Amino acid sequence: MGRIKGSLSKDHADKREALLYKLHEHVEQGNAIGLGLRSMAEVMGVSVPTVRHYFGSRRGAVQALLHTYKVEGEPHLEIMRQPTGPFADSIRDAITFLLKGFQESPLPQIHAFGLAEGFSDRELADSYVKDLLESALEAIATRLKLHIDRGEMIPIDPRVAAIYLISPILITFLHQCGLNGKSTYPTDLKALAEGHAEAFIRAYQVPKS
Repeated sequence: MGRIKGSLSKDHADKREALLYKLHEHVEQGNAIGLGLRSMAEVMGVSVPTVRHYFGSRRGAVQALLHTYKVEGEPHLEIMRQPTGPFADSIRDAITFLLKGFQESPLPQIHAFGLAEGFSDRELADSYVKDLLESALEAIATRLKLHIDRGEMIPIDPRVAAIYLISPILITFLHQCGLNGKSTYPTDLKALAEGHAEAFIRAYQVPKS
């Protein structure tokens, strides 16, 4: 049976994925910010018309890449959603998990890329917020909501608390890696994580009677 008219073949999907992987490698190296359409095509090893064929536009390619990060990050987000014990232990584990993720993956470069693209294009801002920032906040908020429901955490909007939990980690890695602040203003990441965890626990844990 032939392919249904208007549908996309597996070869098309595989080629698209291969092109995104080449762009991702450039993001991981911190070299993708500000790429024009022609430069993006060169990075992918194809012509400008080919980029347009697979993604519609430069914006479409960036949006596709950001969505790929969301899909690939889902297993890690699912881990974040699940409490790992009593409130204090779970918060320490969550912050350690975030710290490890930023240390052992290109997350700092990915967020730097997403922010740069978002600040220059409103539609890309929406994609970055939806696929990366809000995905992370939703996962953390889900974990926190379960602690609230257990009576271990004070009643509060879990999304607001999620913003408080992730912000120091995200800002620090943007500073240290995305902006190369580690070369002149190095930060003790272990001390940062430990101090942040204890401050969060003091702020949000239900006092023991």
